[in-house]
Amino acid sequence: MRRDRLGWALADRPDLVFLCLGANDGLRGIDPATTRANLDALLNALAERGLPAFWSGMRAPRNLGPAYTRAFDALFPALAADHGVAFDPFFLEGVATVAALNQPDGLHPNSAGVARIVARLAPRIAAFVRAHLAGRSGDPRPDDAADAGSDG
Repeated sequence: MRRDRLGWALADRPDLVFLCLGANDGLRGIDPATTRANLDALLNALAERGLPAFWSGMRAPRNLGPAYTRAFDALFPALAADHGVAFDPFFLEGVATVAALNQPDGLHPNSAGVARIVARLAPRIAAFVRAHLAGRSGDPRPDDAADAGSDG
């Protein structure tokens, strides 16, 4: 996600955010330092808004060489640790290298691949949501109080 799209993506004022970003940077061979800077800025912006995030990372295509792969793969867990966000190391775990779970392009999961991703991540995301909802006091966010009496 480009940084300038964040405001648009958060216009509905979510309580939580699920992130899965970086795949296209890896496919395009973008310098991992650039990807890291963009993702760091995004995570900082979420933190400034007080939005808890569950982040599912990506891995570099293995055809870009070992140095690129190491740098790209390392940025996701490092940023997750730096920002203290819930983290899943690889969105496509168990799907990425299984031909039967991908479309003919070999990059995008097919319906069976999506089902596998959902089955793997849904319990973790549900636990994340429950934990954060349980942690809320029930008091509305400051902006919610103003919206409570409006018709829409």
